[in-house]
Amino acid sequence: MNSTYKQFGQDFRRVHIAIDEYYEIFRNLLHWVVHHHALGVEKMVERFDE
Repeated sequence: MNSTYKQFGQDFRRVHIAIDEYYEIFRNLLHWVVHHHALGVEKMVERFDE
């Protein structure tokens, strides 16, 4: 059982994959600039409607 399932009661793997989607483009920590912040979280809520 993964940690998000234990903590939140569901698996957020698809959200994690979406947050890291720019890693394939930048291949370094610049991908964090795109989604790893409060606005990125808001975008994920809009994207997955959760």
